[in-house]
Amino acid sequence: MAPTGSGIEIDSLQPRSARRELLRRQRQDAVRRVDPETGLVRRDVSVPSGGCCVCGTGASQEQFVKEGFRFVTCTGCGLWYVDPRLNEEETRRLYSEGGRAHFQFHEFYLPSAAYRQATLYPGRLDAIEAR
Repeated sequence: MAPTGSGIEIDSLQPRSARRELLRRQRQDAVRRVDPETGLVRRDVSVPSGGCCVCGTGASQEQFVKEGFRFVTCTGCGLWYVDPRLNEEETRRLYSEGGRAHFQFHEFYLPSAAYRQATLYPGRLDAIEAR
């Protein structure tokens, strides 16, 4: 378990075999969800965001695209959000048993909870308390 430059043991956070499987699932999801002609998430698996959920402004500026999702900044308040987002059916699929988020929770988050609590959280809590 080699530490990263920050001293974090990445294998304690993300077991190597689970990382490979998660990357495989990410690629599989992207191929399935992304329109090859536009490079964006297909309309049949997404819904428009409807604008900023904080200030209600409908205007945004695209920052980048990742896995077919447009990450935008609200021109009213500066909030970053994804537009469009997955529709309910696709979100359910993602979080259902066998979905990528379900896998990530059970193979990364739960097994690394004690490690994160011991190594990551104390410094973060100190930073929050300092503010």
